[in-house]
Amino acid sequence: MALETMALSMSSTMFLSGVVEDDKKQEAFVFPKFVVMGHRGFGMNMLQSPDEKMKFIKENSILSFNVAADFPIDFIEFDVQVTRDGCPVVFHDIFMFTQEQGVIIEKRVTEMALHEFLSYGPQKDGTNVKPMLRKTKDGRIFEWKVEKDAPLCTLEEAFLKVKRSLGFNIELKFDDNIGYGEEELRQTLDNILKVVNEHSKNRPIIFSSFHPDAVRLIRNMQRSYPVFFLTNGGCEIYKDVRRNSLDEAIKLCKESGLQGIVSEVKAILRTPNAITRVKDSKLSLLSYGQLNNVVEVIYLQYLMGVEGVIVDMVKDISEAIANIEVTNEDDCEDDDGRKCLIRFGEERKKVTRDGCPVIFHDIFMFTQEQGVVIEKRVTEMALHEFLSYGPQKDGTNVKPMLRKTKDGKIFEWKVEKDAPLCTLEEAFVKVKRSLGFNIELKFDDNIGYGEEELRQTLDNILKVVNEHSKNRPIIFSSFHPDAVRLIRNMQRSYPVFFLTNGGCEIYKDVRRNSLDEAIKLCKESGLQGIVSEVKAILRTPNAITRVKDSKLSLLSYGQLNNVVEVIYLQYLMGVEGVIVDMVKDISEAITNIEVTNYCEDDDGTKCLIRFGEERKKVEISKDEITLLTKFVPKLLQQ
Repeated sequence: MALETMALSMSSTMFLSGVVEDDKKQEAFVFPKFVVMGHRGFGMNMLQSPDEKMKFIKENSILSFNVAADFPIDFIEFDVQVTRDGCPVVFHDIFMFTQEQGVIIEKRVTEMALHEFLSYGPQKDGTNVKPMLRKTKDGRIFEWKVEKDAPLCTLEEAFLKVKRSLGFNIELKFDDNIGYGEEELRQTLDNILKVVNEHSKNRPIIFSSFHPDAVRLIRNMQRSYPVFFLTNGGCEIYKDVRRNSLDEAIKLCKESGLQGIVSEVKAILRTPNAITRVKDSKLSLLSYGQLNNVVEVIYLQYLMGVEGVIVDMVKDISEAIANIEVTNEDDCEDDDGRKCLIRFGEERKKVTRDGCPVIFHDIFMFTQEQGVVIEKRVTEMALHEFLSYGPQKDGTNVKPMLRKTKDGKIFEWKVEKDAPLCTLEEAFVKVKRSLGFNIELKFDDNIGYGEEELRQTLDNILKVVNEHSKNRPIIFSSFHPDAVRLIRNMQRSYPVFFLTNGGCEIYKDVRRNSLDEAIKLCKESGLQGIVSEVKAILRTPNAITRVKDSKLSLLSYGQLNNVVEVIYLQYLMGVEGVIVDMVKDISEAITNIEVTNYCEDDDGTKCLIRFGEERKKVEISKDEITLLTKFVPKLLQQ
């Protein structure tokens, strides 16, 4: 069955609402389908990011809006402030920065007249007298340089020049550090409403704001357009408690007759049980945040009941969502009901030529000699040659190392704290004995290994492990199906896990292409568990139950594991461990999470989670945790 509710074609009737005669009551409001909104048009600009996609088109410009309109999205979201002379303009930052004779100049947007505001950045005649700068949250200032620049614009221009079928999510922007009086807020909102009422025609429109009093006021000042409260749900803490949790957001919406909430996606992943409370309060729920640039996270939210997402990677996300197909198959093996198939468009050990296990990830070693890049396969080197690359123990560095990325680019392997290469034996001898080793057995995906060759490699590794392991906790893991089968047969002292990306990439060996194939291999080979790319787990959460039913352990790896909320979500879903890059940040964050169980009424055990001292407690019942691992088949059966 096609995922019709996620189809992104525009419909003439974007909203469904039932008007309630009593103004004190909120109006029922629903989106007729899952919606995708372009953040500040085609995506926000992150000038400090190495990702060129975040510096492609000037955010909050007519150009950005119209480029976004070429893709299958429903809305664009943009920020509106009002100039000193009462004109609503589209701009995110509270202050405008430029440079004059080497001096950084800043000016508050709302203290400028319209003509001054529009004088910044590229002009319609091609000049750029006042080049724009941008200040990041950490205080750094960058030149506002993007591949496709464009002039600043007013709200009126947006209405006149952007495709009429594209909805507007108008964020009412205010300074968090200013206390606004009601009259000042009312005047600002009145200026915005004048433009909206004059030019909106049949365009779908939503108002949203992080300012609790602004959403309350604009709801009282008009009844034509739904109003959503923006909240980061406790990811940051504010003096105004109404901003500090999803429960406070629900309370504000119910008291003010609002139609919905736009939450930071991390808050939703952190407190998934809040979704039920939002729905029970007859509120719609959207999300924003950088995690919304990962299609698996968006799909997971769709399954959990989130009704729409605000994204930066408009092209990538809209196309990925349009290409998602969901089919149901009968699962004849068990009584689990229906199976959901979704199709989307450590220490690593090698053995040198002379039989020494060394620690290195890449298949090839790169260096440069007289301006020429030299590459050599690690397993074709003798140990002394391998160790001659990079910094030496005597402080020299005769063969500086380079690294080749997946897209073919080659970079100097330059880090703040460099160190020599090492052998497996050195790791056992020199690393704290209480620290466990997950030893990934590394092989080249492009080579077909015979069993004898695999056996010889594994035998060399096992000799070192058996000699030096003592009481150290050890796991073996590998992406190579035959390697995990063999090492399991060659020893019974240490558990063996199969590494899989669960279908995120497709290989000739079908055993590598899904979590279900991984389960099958583990059961046939007597393995102890699976280490899966986290995206595959988020994509097919119902597979967790099948892993558990097969009496297998489940760990995960991947870049999303550097986000503590994603790790926490996996914990709730039943994943038993994670492999992370940001060791300090993640370990400290997890240390600050407290989980205790207590009994309440007849509901059984509830789980109290505390994210550090400043974060609010989250209550999640057993049933709600169970729901997380079962919501895929439940939704598909509806």
